[in-house]
Amino acid sequence: MDEEIEKIRMQIENNITKIAVLKVNLCELKDPEKLMAAASDSLPTCSICLERYNKEDHLESVLTTCGHKFGRSCIEKSLETNEYCPKCNKISKNQNVLTIFE
Repeated sequence: MDEEIEKIRMQIENNITKIAVLKVNLCELKDPEKLMAAASDSLPTCSICLERYNKEDHLESVLTTCGHKFGRSCIEKSLETNEYCPKCNKISKNQNVLTIFE
C-alpha cells in the first residue's frame, strides 16, 4: 500500500512540475501569433518550447530513451528538475539522451 501511495505522490509531483514548465513557457510566449505559426508550420518543433528546430536556438535535437524528440537545451532544463519524459512520463535522464545528427 505504501508503495502505491508513493507512486501516486511521485506522479502528482511530476504533473505539478509539468504544469510549472507550461506556465513558464506561456509567460515567455510574447507573440500569440508565434504559437499559431509554430503549430501550422511544416517544420518540426520542440514540444517543450514550441520553437522550430534550427541552427540558432536548437543547435542539436535529441531523443530520449523512450523515443521522443526535443531541443537539447529544453530537455536538459526539464530533466534537471524532473526525471520523466515530458511527453510520456517515462523515466529519462540527461545522460541518456541521444544526439540526432541531421
